[in-house]
Amino acid sequence: MCSWGAEAVTSLVKAALAYKYETPLHENLKLQSAILAPLRALSSIAYNDIRQKQLESVSHVLQNNGDSLLHGWPLVLEVIGAVIQEHGEKLIQMAFQCLQLVVTDFLPIIRAAYCQVVVQVAAKFGLQQQELNVSLTAIGLLVSQWWYFLSLLESVLFPLLENVQKFSSSASTIRDKESTGNILIHHSRDTAEKQWAETRVLTLAGVARTFNAKRKMLQGLGDFPRAWSLLLEHIELSALCQNAEVSLAALKSFQEILQIGRATKGSEDGESTGPSLIEPPSSEVMNRTGDAAGAATGKKANNELCSKGPISDSADHDIPLWSAAWKVWLNIGTEVTKPPSSQNEERPTGGAPSPRVYLPSQNFLTALIQTFPPLFEHIKSRFVAADLHKLSAVLKGTLCVPVQSDASPFIVPSYTEATVTPLQEASLAAMEALIKAVQSGPDNMQATFPDIFQQLLTFISFGVHAPKFGDLEAKTFGVVRGPQVRMIDCDAVL
Repeated sequence: MCSWGAEAVTSLVKAALAYKYETPLHENLKLQSAILAPLRALSSIAYNDIRQKQLESVSHVLQNNGDSLLHGWPLVLEVIGAVIQEHGEKLIQMAFQCLQLVVTDFLPIIRAAYCQVVVQVAAKFGLQQQELNVSLTAIGLLVSQWWYFLSLLESVLFPLLENVQKFSSSASTIRDKESTGNILIHHSRDTAEKQWAETRVLTLAGVARTFNAKRKMLQGLGDFPRAWSLLLEHIELSALCQNAEVSLAALKSFQEILQIGRATKGSEDGESTGPSLIEPPSSEVMNRTGDAAGAATGKKANNELCSKGPISDSADHDIPLWSAAWKVWLNIGTEVTKPPSSQNEERPTGGAPSPRVYLPSQNFLTALIQTFPPLFEHIKSRFVAADLHKLSAVLKGTLCVPVQSDASPFIVPSYTEATVTPLQEASLAAMEALIKAVQSGPDNMQATFPDIFQQLLTFISFGVHAPKFGDLEAKTFGVVRGPQVRMIDCDAVL
């Protein structure tokens, strides 16, 4: 009986909307609301077959009467958003298809007063956990519509990042054989933690891609600096995660929002010319306590890794944005290069050393250092001696981190070779970018040459005596004719 009743209600609604009235239906708000009200009333019935007939009717209404709904949009959107997780994947997908139709075909004609309802419904689909693909697609559904960025960021993107991070951090690290049954799962995804790590990677990458693709539109919302800072916080948190996949993906997202690797096209032979970079006021310095006052604007240096352009057309507003990015880079570099605590303090009874420690991978450290040259292009006119000391500490710290034994065949050169590892090469490239800027900079920048020479001498000493990473025991590998590196057994590493 319920099924017949639902069939009768939906048929009457469709017939009533299709009828040709003397006064067009979109001009008669009272009549239109009266026709759509029974369709909304079906949302109070929990049976899936009833809700399926309801959504099928909504899809029919959108396809045949969407252009004339006008004031009926809140009722229709309420029906679409009434589907909850308990209804199952099929109904969620049906409701989301209706929302997709609304956004792609009718959003430009929906009144501004009802646009917030569209965002709220999209947020429900973005936050539901029953169907992950729907959640991720809901994010991209509205990012193409420029007038929703601010609401989308606050109600969908950042809450999604927070929820994914929370579930990822608390996920089980033990494989649940009962839930997987006889299904074969790759070892990289055989626990809930590993599966949530992949979700975290995809979510952060999607949000960063949104920032990069719609940067100019986001800037016009008025609250872009706050959104920028929130995204940087999520990137920093993910980069410091002790999951190699998540941490490396966080650096890639960092590079994405900094628009790295997009050299401008120059001459006809395809060579890259200097990037279009911001030139902040020479009297401004990054806001930091106890730092010396400013440095003048230096000349622009060519770099393979360069930005697509300035974050904003106004240099005054760019200063805190790039300062925040520089601070995040330093925080990541400082934290990941901290040596493990003294083994004497962590030894259990009997004097046995702690069995396992966490070390960042060489790929992660290389990506971190490769991020510096393009970031430096935006901050070099405000780069002072205090910044150089912090940079030197990070560069030195990354080179002190031992190479894990399972990665050594791909990184450490053979005895007959005299070459450098990718991390060492990235560190030298960072120093080269710094030296070029100092050479063409004002006198107060050139005064940092002694510190630069000291850093280069430190690099030279590493070629003769491999550095130690705290009290961590490692094996020296290399010969006098080539670089020396230190390796640690991967069994002792998380």
